[in-house]
Parts: sequence; structure tokens; C-alpha cells
Amino acid sequence: MKTSLKKNFILQVLYQILIIITPLFTAPYISRVLGPENVGINSYSYAVTSYFAIVAALGIENYGSRLIAKTKDNREELNKQFSQLFTIHFLFAAIVYIIFLLYCVFVVKENKLVFFIQSFVVLGVVFDINWLYFGLEEFKKVITKNSILKLLNVALVFLLVRDKADLPIYVGIIAIGIFVNYAILWVGTQKYVKLQRVNIKDCLVHIKPLFVLFLPAIAVMLYKYMDKIMLMNLKDSSSVGFYDSGEKIIVLCLGLINALGVVMLPRVSNLKAQGDEESINRYFDKSLFVIGFISIGCACGAFGVASDFVPLFFGKGYDPSITVMKGLAITLPFSAYANVAKTQYVLPNGKDTFFARTLIGGALINFVINFLLIPKCGVLGATIGTICTEVFVCVVQLVAANKDMHTFKKLVKVSGFLGIGIIMILTLSLLDGISSDFLRIVVKVFSGGLTYLILSVLYCWFVNKQILVEISGTLMKKLRK
Repeated sequence: MKTSLKKNFILQVLYQILIIITPLFTAPYISRVLGPENVGINSYSYAVTSYFAIVAALGIENYGSRLIAKTKDNREELNKQFSQLFTIHFLFAAIVYIIFLLYCVFVVKENKLVFFIQSFVVLGVVFDINWLYFGLEEFKKVITKNSILKLLNVALVFLLVRDKADLPIYVGIIAIGIFVNYAILWVGTQKYVKLQRVNIKDCLVHIKPLFVLFLPAIAVMLYKYMDKIMLMNLKDSSSVGFYDSGEKIIVLCLGLINALGVVMLPRVSNLKAQGDEESINRYFDKSLFVIGFISIGCACGAFGVASDFVPLFFGKGYDPSITVMKGLAITLPFSAYANVAKTQYVLPNGKDTFFARTLIGGALINFVINFLLIPKCGVLGATIGTICTEVFVCVVQLVAANKDMHTFKKLVKVSGFLGIGIIMILTLSLLDGISSDFLRIVVKVFSGGLTYLILSVLYCWFVNKQILVEISGTLMKKLRK
């Protein structure tokens, strides 16, 4: 990998680690202060708001970053494409924001104030230009500002949220924080691009590709938040709270794993424009192996500590979240590999329609399974629906990539990590006799991680020694500096 790519990947990983660490402080506090019902109300209102936000986004993140990556070497063309894309997105997103406000007024019957506060999330999308920096591979600017605001949010939660009546305050801290994250990125944009006046007719050329990528974005949001919305309507707000809590750690792990995808989409899109197929294949091969190591380790680790982690982390009364955390841990490798296929093969090769159909199929599967199982099984039914969906999307996308990238042949090398992960789970089960809850978690995390790391290094030595050579070489260079 080039130095800039490694730097961007490291920045993304560090930011995802920050995202993981901050809920480790706030989630136990919020789950105890607000309780399962209020946690469920917040989760449900955010899920509904996210549908409007994703409609407002109009698929711009993937399309925008890909377009910027292809034109970044021509400043005049870059200014033109950025101005056209931002204008059409701004107008569309502003209309969606107004519709959401009307929805809050005329449709929402309960917790109106919470929904109105959540509107800042949709308003933020109106001014979103993350895609510009991602396309330019200028991740440092985005990550630095977001990190500062993330830490400020944590401080405000502890200072201002004191009891169940403070639910609107908590929602406000998160929603307004998201808005500021979007808005603050406009500071310093003149260094990279100039916003120009454009003819609306010229902007219409972006409508079709935006809508093609808008469909999979909607599909992702459908099965990402469908579980919580269906749980609220088919069960109750407490069930949403249990599901949200169990899902939280898995989502954080997935964010860390998918950091690679964020930096690889613009890089592979740029290589595709240059016709450098050799580099694309090399990156794809490395990504599959590294993602296999990380995702399987996270999945097996989360599965192995769930029974101890949930009661200690969220407090008493969250036992159903154990089932959710264990079940969703299974989805981590599937989600991770689907992301590799998406960012390094499907989207760079312009297979947007195929991508949309894949995710719409996944959303339909999730809806049917949820509809059948949630009334009888509650959070377990929602968990099963998500597992089936992630497996379907992953397999279909890997099959599509197999013809050109020989995906399944490369995945054989990764299968050894699954065996190592099972050994780690068995190792963790031997530590159940430790009486102290906190000490048991600490020992399990340390011993499980060490076991997985040592066995994985030995496995790499025999199967993919080149990866070890590259990693050790990079570390030695850093230490010499």
C-alpha cells in the first residue's frame, strides 16, 4: 500500500477506536439513567429520522466520493463537478427536510419534542460534504474535527443528562452534534475546491447515477433500522431498547472493520480510471486476508464475552440483549466481506444496479423474517432476520466478484482464522469460574485476544508470510523514526 493509503487507513482505525471508546463511557451511564424504555424511544425516533436522512443523502456518499476521486487531478473539472453535485443535493435534501418537519407536525402522535429535536440530523445532511474530502482522500481534516466534537458530546452527556426526564436533552446533544459535524466541514473548503454558480440543467446529469446508488442506500437503511421499527410496532419500546443495546457493541466493531472500505473506495476508483488492474487485484487480496483476521476475531470475541459483558456494561434487566449481541456477532465477517466486495469491486466497476438489487433483496428477506418471527420471538426474531440478510447480501456480492477476482479461492486462506476463533471461544469458557464480574471480563478480553493473536501470527507464518513481512517492516520503520 502507498504511504498515503496506509496513513488514511490508520486515521480511520484510530477514529473508529475513538467511536468505540466513547460509548464504553456513555452507554452504561445512559442505560441506567434513562432505562430501557427511554433508550427504546430514542432508538426508535432516530431510526425513523434516519430514513428521512438517507433519502435526503440521495446516495451521494458513494457517488460523490467516486466522482471526486476521478476528477481531483483537474482543478477546473473538480470545481465544476463539486458545484453541480452539491447544488442538486442541497435542493433535494432541503425539500426532504421540510417534509420531515411536516411529518413531525401531522403524523407523529407521541414524543413530538423528541422527533423535532431529531430533525437536526436531517438538517445536517442538507449541508453534507463529507464525500468531497473522502474523494480527495483528505481524511485527516474530517477525522480531527469529528473527534473533537465527539469528545465534547461525551462531556455534555455526563454534565447535562441526570435522570429519565432528560431524554430530550440527551437526544439534543446527539442530534445537534451530528448537525455540527456536517456544518463545520465547510470551514477551509476553499483550499480544495471553489463553489461556483451553476445552471440547474447541467446538474441533471447527476440525477440518474445518484438515484441508482440511492436505492441501495435506502435498502441498507431499511434492514438496518427495520428491526427497531418493527419491534416497536409488533412488541414495545423496551424490546427496542434491548435490541439497540445488544447491537451497539457489534455496530462499533463493524465500524472499525469497515474503516478499510472508506479509504479503499476512492483509491480503487482512481486506479480503475487509470486502468491499473494489477494494483486493484493486489489490494483486494490483502484486504480479504486482513479483514478476515479482524472480523472473525471480533465476532468470536464478542460471542465469547457477551454473557458477562451485557450485565456489567448495561446493568440489571438487559438479559435479552445477550441473545442479540451473540446473534449479531455472527454477522460481523459477512458484513465485512460484503463491504470489501462493494468498495473494491462492485462500485468501482459501476455495477450500481446490481448493488441496488442485492440490497433490496436483503431488505425483503429481513422484512419477511421479522414479520413472521418478531411477534412470537421478539428480539430473537429480529436477530435471526438480520443474520439471514447479512449472509444473503455477502454471498451474492462475493459470487459476483468471484469471476474477475477469484474471491473464493482467496477466502480459503482465511478459513484458518475461524478455527482459531473457535479455540478462543473455548478458552474463554474455561474462565467462567472467576467470581468477580469485572475481573472475569478483563481476564477474558486479555487472554482471548492474546490467544487469537499468537495463533493467528503462527498461522500467517505458514499461509501468508508476506503479510507478516510487510507489517513487521512497517512497524520497524515507525520505531526507527
